[in-house]
Amino acid sequence: MYIKNPFGFFPYGDIWVKAVKGEGNTYEVRMPQAVYDNVGDKQDPILYAWRYVKNSEGSKEYAAVDAASQVVKFELRNDSLVKVGAKDAFIGLGSADGYFYGYGDTVSIYNKVKDAAPVPADASKAVKYKVSYSTATNCSSQSGSIWASFVKTTVAADGTKVAKKILK
Repeated sequence: MYIKNPFGFFPYGDIWVKAVKGEGNTYEVRMPQAVYDNVGDKQDPILYAWRYVKNSEGSKEYAAVDAASQVVKFELRNDSLVKVGAKDAFIGLGSADGYFYGYGDTVSIYNKVKDAAPVPADASKAVKYKVSYSTATNCSSQSGSIWASFVKTTVAADGTKVAKKILK
């Protein structure tokens, strides 16, 4: 199973972490996991999901890599994944050496998206599109058919299955 955006308020794109089935109704996120291409940053070109523990009040740093464990467990309750275990442990974003980048939530609940996949009213009216984007170091473009001029998309993946939802 993949969890989208495990860190609250990360403004630079989507992050995915992989969770594997544990015992009973639990899932485990085993870290570190490379999760973000920090393009252009020579010091930290790749960022990682780590298990951090919140430091005590008055500490210079908010959190540190958990030396005892790099697994965060979740329990499946109905349609929600709820973080269980140590209340001060969480999935956070950091450098290869574990420096904490400031993104992570000590309380985490993720919900399954249950929306039905949208279907165009008239697929024969699909229009060709070309999407292009660029950064300082790379360029990309894709083309295909779509039934609306401008759309936002969200993608969810579970193992080898990928679902794409078009949002109006």
